[in-house]
Amino acid sequence: MSIINISDAVKNLVAAVSAELKLVISDTLPAAVSAEAEYIANLEERGTALLQTIADPTFQGDKLAFCLARLKDEAPILQSEVFSFIVIGEGAAQNIINSIQNILISTVQSILPVA
Repeated sequence: MSIINISDAVKNLVAAVSAELKLVISDTLPAAVSAEAEYIANLEERGTALLQTIADPTFQGDKLAFCLARLKDEAPILQSEVFSFIVIGEGAAQNIINSIQNILISTVQSILPVA
């Protein structure tokens, strides 16, 4: 059995999401940069909790349902914490949300045991 390195997975998650957000957040908008930094800090905490739950062999709940609920939560969190500070089209916002959800899915898959 391989050791799951949640810390590294979260670092990679944060780096990938930060890169995605840099596509739409300009350094010339201090409020947006500040909102992005707060979102990333919160994402780090949420990501760690998510990965710890998914990796926990004693977790008795439905891991898939937990993960899917967590992924659905990301869209309104992004809308309220980040996108409210920048002018962005609905299509562009949805693309970023989809990309970040895909990053989260990939991160979860990276810590799941290989069957």
